Amino acid sequence: MRPPCESVVREFLPKIRAYVVKILVEEQGLSITEAAKLLNFSTVSASKYRRIISQPSTLEEEVLRNIADGIASVIRKEMGNPERVIQAICDFCRDLRASGGLCLLHRHHFSDLNYCSVCLRNSYWRVTKISEREKVLENLSEAFKILASIPSFIHLVPEVRTNIAMALKGARTIYDVAAFPGRITVVNNRLFAASKPAFGASRFLSRILLNTLKVDSSKRGIICIKYSKGVEEALRRLKLKISYVKQGGNNVAKLSSVFKEDYIPDVIVDLGGYGVEPVIYLLAEDAVKAAQLVSNILNII
Repeated sequence: MRPPCESVVREFLPKIRAYVVKILVEEQGLSITEAAKLLNFSTVSASKYRRIISQPSTLEEEVLRNIADGIASVIRKEMGNPERVIQAICDFCRDLRASGGLCLLHRHHFSDLNYCSVCLRNSYWRVTKISEREKVLENLSEAFKILASIPSFIHLVPEVRTNIAMALKGARTIYDVAAFPGRITVVNNRLFAASKPAFGASRFLSRILLNTLKVDSSKRGIICIKYSKGVEEALRRLKLKISYVKQGGNNVAKLSSVFKEDYIPDVIVDLGGYGVEPVIYLLAEDAVKAAQLVSNILNII
């Protein structure tokens, strides 16, 4: 288990950082302290740039210098914006891997990888792997907008707060399922999300969805709302398939016990119990469909 990332951390990144410091200090006139601040690491580490550059490297100096020039340009232009700098570094690293430029370094560190060609395969860099994740995040953001535009939705937010989650097609781990970090709550009678949706943000809903997908790959969205008799009646009027559990709480196994090979409900009603708030989980094709289902419920009650 020796992925190229290990070589990147061991040699590529230290070299790039050192060259960037050299450019910022020797060519652009910044002090070591100013350069370190822009790069977000200590002055002591930044001051070692000459020694790091002088150390032998399998990577060509011209390649390192060109990459460092590009990153230094981004740093000065974006005033050290961490997100843009990380994007620039990862873009250069990806291109270097895809072109085979990192193979020499990787093989130098691990000689038994002489015939490795993983990074050179077009299938490894399929755009769909990235674009699918972006689509999931966009779908979640759109679902939040739908719910936020419905004033009465705040009355369906449970005491334990709510969240919306959506899985990638073929999701296998919680990091293939996105949700809103910190959940969604109500502030000043308005729906509030502390941050943008992210993958791995809700282990609980992720695990329920992953169990759902084992039986029905079409249900990739889920939302949690407050239980009431009115909502339950609306669900019946919408002719949705409903399953019930008692005191499900945070017990994923108990909540997932309703999933059968020939039956996946549209709704899981956790009737609660002592110390457990009754809530409802709505399953749908995606996050937007789940939000639209909530809208349909509110139109009935």
